[in-house]
Formats: sequence, structure tokens, C-alpha cells
Amino acid sequence: MIDSFDKEYSFLSNFYHKNFIHKNMICKTSEHIFQAAKAMHVDEFVPILNTETPGKAKRMGSKVELRSDWEEVKIQVMESIINSKFKDIDLRQKLLDTEDEELIEGNYWHDRFWGVCKCDSCGNEGRNELGKILMKERKKIKELQV
Repeated sequence: MIDSFDKEYSFLSNFYHKNFIHKNMICKTSEHIFQAAKAMHVDEFVPILNTETPGKAKRMGSKVELRSDWEEVKIQVMESIINSKFKDIDLRQKLLDTEDEELIEGNYWHDRFWGVCKCDSCGNEGRNELGKILMKERKKIKELQV
């Protein structure tokens, strides 16, 4: 099991810096494009996409007027972004190198939707949607190689 997206597994994190193309846009991190995708208006989208750090993109994304369908599409949006990110040959190989390990986005910031919060009050619980998406992407890549 890989339960932390840092150190040798930092490439699994949405904060990992590696430019990639998603829908004809250059993205600094998957966090940048995910947060920008929340925005209802282009005047909020572009500044998020172009901001310096993924942390700043996340903060900006928490303040935008959300698209009306956001709750229905956010998992699908993340799947599409992860698919684009792992078109990079080096990242693709790193993902494959995780073999069949369960991927868990362990955290201490109480994210029980995208990951599993390890803090005492959350009790090591969460949906781990990001981990599930990464494992699904890894499976697709493997199937393409056969």
C-alpha cells in the first residue's frame, strides 16, 4: 500500500510540478487545472491556471463562483485531468512502477473526499477518490500495453 503522495511518490500528488497539456492548455500541476475548472467565469479561470503555486491555485479555487454542475462532474473532471497528466512517458512509467499497490491519498488536512484523513479525529477514514482514479488510470495504461 502507498498511503502518502510525498517523497518518491510525490508524482501522484496534484501539487506535483510537471507541465502537461490538458484540452490544449499548458498546466503547471493537476491542481491548477482542477481548481480552474471549478470556475463559472473565464475571468476567474485564467488567473487560477496562471498562478505561481498549486497552493495558491487551491485557495483561489475555493473562492470562485462554482459551475452549477460542479458536484455532478468533479470526479469526471479529475479523471480527465489525471489521464492528461499521465500521458507523460516518465510519469506513466512511475505510475506503472507502483505495480498493484493500493494508492491512498493519505492526509492530515481532513480531506475525506479525495483522500483518507489520518488525523485522530477523522479516524483514518475517507472515500479516496483520487487514489481510485489513479489506480483506474494505471489499469488503463496496463491494458493498453497488452
